[in-house]
Amino acid sequence: MLRTSNTNWNLYKSFLVAYETKNLTTASEILNLTRSAIGHNIRELGRQLDTKLFTPTPSKRGVEPTSSAITLYPLVKECFDKLEVAERSVQSFDKETPALIRLAVATSLASHQLAPYISKFCKEYPLVKLEFLRKEAVDLLNQKKIDIAITSKRQLQNRSFTVIDLFDDKLALIASRNIINHTENKAFTLDEIKKYPIIDRYEENVNNIKIFNIEVSPNYFAATSEQIYSMVRSGVGIGFYWDKAINGERLEKDSIVKLNVKNFNITETVSCAYNKSALTNAAKEFITGLVQYCKQFS
Repeated sequence: MLRTSNTNWNLYKSFLVAYETKNLTTASEILNLTRSAIGHNIRELGRQLDTKLFTPTPSKRGVEPTSSAITLYPLVKECFDKLEVAERSVQSFDKETPALIRLAVATSLASHQLAPYISKFCKEYPLVKLEFLRKEAVDLLNQKKIDIAITSKRQLQNRSFTVIDLFDDKLALIASRNIINHTENKAFTLDEIKKYPIIDRYEENVNNIKIFNIEVSPNYFAATSEQIYSMVRSGVGIGFYWDKAINGERLEKDSIVKLNVKNFNITETVSCAYNKSALTNAAKEFITGLVQYCKQFS
């Protein structure tokens, strides 16, 4: 028989999230607790195990795990992962079942290519609430604060998520009229483009964009396509943006232009990612329909 009478799982949950974020303030936001409560739980767990689990970083802004914490973490994570699998396995889903699906998807994609599918799904499953978070998708998925991330495939490389490719989309270069000399039908060369700061989505391992097989190093990075758009509107530089999501009226209103660059042809794969062990049945239904819907773009 499993002996759990003296086990306070909240202590282990605080430890788990603090270990993964390396920051007590961030852990408190994720668990909806105060920072002092997180600190108390970790100290209490350390007292029960007769060991110290974390030490402050030199800057005092984060925490570093001790050797005891490094040993404990994979065992605790395995326990919580198995609990999630157990919860999902007994859940059922149908059109009459209220459910919540949390997603992170670029506003540009949600407003254009995916809008018809999202609308159809909401009509077919009126009791399923879709909650869209606009922060960086990969971090949210890694912290299990969302069920599904829909973003550029290159942002998902070297991750442990399950990834399904949806479709390929061309990228365009956009710039503010305030920083670039633009006339209608003007064709820019690569050398002209390289004179301006380039804005791209953030990558952990920064890699250059290739245009005409020549590398262009981004000068600034943003977490989302919409952040790139905002930086371009502010005159920070030239940014990469989904071609199909470009709205002519919006560009005109914001004094932004789509640049015509000679021989410019870059495509990126849009993918759907999720944590398989933590996926709800409602989210599975959404993904199944999404994959089918996106076949039209192939």
